[in-house]
This record gives sequence, C-alpha cells and structure tokens, in this order.
Amino acid sequence: MTQSTLSILTITVLSFPAISSAQAPQGANLIHGDAWPQTAARVASGADALRQGGNRTKKASISSVVQGASFGDAISSGSWVTIFGTDLAQQTRLWRDDEIVEGQLPSALDGIRVVVNGVPASIYFISPSQINIQAPDLSALGPVTVEILQNDISQAQSTAQVAAAAPGFFMFDPEGRRYVAAVHADGTLLGPEGLFGQSLLTRPAEPGEVVLLFGTGFGPTDPSVPAGHVFSGAATLSNPVRVLIGDLVADVLFAGLTGAGLHQLNVVVPPAARSGDLSLVAETMGMSTQEGAFLTVQDGTAGLPAPAIAYFSAAPTSITAGQTTLLSWSTEHADNVQIDNGIGPVGAQGTKSVSPSATTTYNITATGPGGSKTASATIMVTQPAPTVQFSAAPNSIKSGESSTLTWSTQHADNVQIDNGIGPVNLQGTKSVSPSGTTTYNITATGPGGSKMATATVTVAPKPAPTVQFSASPSSITAGQSSTLTWSTQNVDSVQIDHGIGGVSPNGSRTVSPATSTTYQITATGPGGSKTALATVTVSPGSSGGTGQFGPCGSKTTCGEMTSCEEAKYFLNVCKVTRLDADHDGVPCESICPGG
Repeated sequence: MTQSTLSILTITVLSFPAISSAQAPQGANLIHGDAWPQTAARVASGADALRQGGNRTKKASISSVVQGASFGDAISSGSWVTIFGTDLAQQTRLWRDDEIVEGQLPSALDGIRVVVNGVPASIYFISPSQINIQAPDLSALGPVTVEILQNDISQAQSTAQVAAAAPGFFMFDPEGRRYVAAVHADGTLLGPEGLFGQSLLTRPAEPGEVVLLFGTGFGPTDPSVPAGHVFSGAATLSNPVRVLIGDLVADVLFAGLTGAGLHQLNVVVPPAARSGDLSLVAETMGMSTQEGAFLTVQDGTAGLPAPAIAYFSAAPTSITAGQTTLLSWSTEHADNVQIDNGIGPVGAQGTKSVSPSATTTYNITATGPGGSKTASATIMVTQPAPTVQFSAAPNSIKSGESSTLTWSTQHADNVQIDNGIGPVNLQGTKSVSPSGTTTYNITATGPGGSKMATATVTVAPKPAPTVQFSASPSSITAGQSSTLTWSTQNVDSVQIDHGIGGVSPNGSRTVSPATSTTYQITATGPGGSKTALATVTVSPGSSGGTGQFGPCGSKTTCGEMTSCEEAKYFLNVCKVTRLDADHDGVPCESICPGG
C-alpha cells in the first residue's frame, strides 16, 4: 500500500468515517473479507465531514463523544469516534495523503490534537462543530477523559465510556440513515432502488446471497491490530458475531478488521427472508448494534402486488389499566396477517379487543406474494390511582382499652401505617391501644401513585382521684384521741403526713396529737393527685390534771422525760417552759432532735 491510495472522495452517501479502497483492499475472497470494491472509494462519507465552520470566536466546548458509526454512547479501542461541539477547530478538512507517514495515521491536523486518557488519537477530520478520530488502544474500561488541544494548549475536555466492544454499523445518509452501508459481492451498493437517485446504482439483496456489511467497534481481533496504523488485509474478530436479518439468523462467513478501525461482516441473507426492509442487528460480547438499521431484501416477487394495510388503529388509544380497547384493521393482497404481543394470525380484516396492562405498541404484518407490509398502533395505558378505606372501631375508648383498625385498598402494591405499625397487607385489621388520642395515617402506594387516609382513636382522659377525709372528734383535750377516717377512688397510692405514711385506699387511724394538728391526705392515681385536710384541735388540760403522762408538776426537767411526746406534753400542756431552753418550740432536743 502506498500513501497515494489513501485519497478519499467526498460524495455524501456514507456516514463517517470515510472508507477508502486503501483501507479495505481489493479482492474477491469473501471469506477473508477483502472484497471491498473500487466503488466504495466513491461513496465515502461527506455528510458529517463537510459541515462548514468559521473562525473560532470563543473557547471550544464539547457537547458529546459518541461511537462514529452508530452515534451510541459507548466507544471501544481502535473504533472510530465522533466528537461534537462548538469552536472545536478553525478549519474544516480531512487528513491529506502526505500526512500519513510510514503507515502511521496523523495525530494532529492544523495543530489540533485529541488525547483519550492521555493517549494521542489518530485524527481524520476537523471542523468547528465536529472532530472524527480513531480511538487509541485503551487498557481500561469505563469512563475516560477526552481532551482537545491546539498547539498543545487544552481547548476542551469531556468524558466517554469505554467498553470491550461497542459495535455499530455505518449507515447510508439518504432516508434519514435508515439503511446499513453494505455492498453486493460484485461491488454494487446494496439498498432500495434509486436510494441515491440517478447518481449511483443500488439494488436490494436476494435471499441466499452473500452481502458485505461495514461497521466499527466490534472488538479485538486475532491477530491484534494496533490503532493508529494503516492496515490492509483481514484480521478475524476474536469473539463470535451473531447477525439477525429480520427475525432470522444469518450465516456469518467472515467477521473481522479490513482497514484502520473498519470492520467487515460477510453474511448470507437467510433463504427464508421475505421481501422488504428487514431490521439488521449484530451482537458480540454482550453488545448490539444500533436500532433502526435496515437491509432491503427482494425475494424475486417484483411485479406482484405488494400487500397493503388500509388501516390499523385502536379505539380508544388511551385507557386505564384494566380497561379494554378495540384494534381494527384491513389489509389487501395478503395471504397471511399476524399481530404481535400474543395475538398471532388474524383475518385480512377484523377487530380484536385487547386489555394491555402497560403502554403497548401492536404491530401488524401483512405478507403476500408481493412481499410484506407492517403497521403499528400504540395504546397508552395509565395506571389507576390507589384507593383506600380506613376506619377505627370503636373510635372512642377509655385508657387501657383497645380499638381495631380496619383497612382495604385497591391498585396498591405497598401499604404502610404510621405510629410504629409499619408495612401491612393490602387488606387487614390491627388492634391498637393508644395511651392518648391518636390519629393513624395509612399510605397506599402503587404504579398509579399514592393515596393516604386517616382514622382517629379518641382516648377518654383518665379519671381524677377523689378523696373523703375527716377527724372524729375534731376537738379533743390534750391526752385524748381522735379517729382519722378516709375513703378514695381512682387511686394507686394514699399517703397521710405527720409520720403516718402510706395507707390503704379506704380506712381509719387513731391519733393523739399533743397540740392542734392539721393532717393532710394525698391520693395519687392515673388521673393525677388529690389532697384533703382534717384538723384535730387540742385543748390543754388543767395544770393539775393527770393527763396521759401524769399530773402536771410531777416532772420538770428533760432528764425526767422518757420520750419526745412526753416532753412535748409537759411543754405544751403543763407549760414547763424550761424544757425549751432556746425557745424554738422544740423541747428537750436531745430526745426531740429537729422537733
């Protein structure tokens, strides 16, 4: 190969990158993939490569980095890559033959370079809005940086996703890039007749024919071919490729590299393939080529009336899940009519009631001697919003009692109740015993959204304690006794002061205070506390009286006292003031400490 054979004409029929006769050498050996004809040099890409741009007016900006054939998100080592953006370069041009030196593809055009993860890439085309490169050999998978430099000064930076394989077919530009870039074994372009008007001959493929398909990103080869170098010959893919034409598997005779970054697949159109634009998909290493790629096949039925679908529609076109809609159709010149999504064969005309659970596109295919025809009808399905019924019975209880929550839902797949209950079944009951008035919230969630309802359990307040408390008699003479009597309700504990302490909820107690005393009872229960008072008035006895501790005057000193009560008696009843030496009201502090 010489550098002069790398000249590329710019007739606009193939998408980037351009494929030259030098990149895919001449020959007729289909098994080795080197039958790319001279014609291909005349159909190299220009549609993307000839976008004109002016001088740079602002800093460059990258909008996307995509696979160069499919424009998919992933790229792979050695594949062709397209960078879109603004102010990427000041000139618009392809590489020149003289820029390919000793088999090395150029890594700079007019000072513009691209590095991927720090590795220089071969650069094929520059313009203000687009740069086309061959990705360098990359050792790592996943995100990588893509940087554009001019005269070694960074202009813009972005990221791309590197996969082991990112296969994509090159596409013919007419008809909105619908048809795969392919040729017959004799070099004639493959496509519907008149695809390029009168400028280039195209014809459909025939069942059983060998056709050549072109793409990039199909993965490593054996032997390995380094990126950035002129390549001629054939290097077989290291991993198998599966090709589907329509819904039929095609035999792959050869799959490999035939030019720098250019993969070629030689396949046999399945003999059972019917006429029409058949979808084309290639799969390798778990990755597939782009959707919307077609190969035109003509099975020799030219001249026969092509099937026609007069109408295929749904009424209504929008339903709620669970409702039904009616498909209607009418076809002509067909001896077999099929509708997908489980319907199967149907008559040439008819209706069918369907109830899809989600938005569904139904495809009808009418097949006859003159080929096949497809049409589609889409039914939009909205999911019903959840409904929920929620109640508490009884809705009013006393403290310590229980209420039963009851609920039922529809169109929900998750139901939650708050206040510590959590996930529950779609329908059910739950016994609750709130300590206070509580509002429970239930939330039902499904494909159609969420719905909430509430149920309140009112808890009556706990009854306050009641207490009756009295002293009888309420007036006594010093030395006599009185009986304290009490009764309570709604209590857990009862206390009486002046040293009596805890007592039963109902009862009595005899007391003999030396002086007038007010007793306080405190009753405590779930509903709070209640107090009551009972006073015993003590009148002093006569000074000569005997009293309960003997006659007044019989004892006059602390040393003669046998108890604190006796000391208090002689101080308060007999008025022996000497017993309270410090006049603080507490007699004989050695036996009445602190009073």
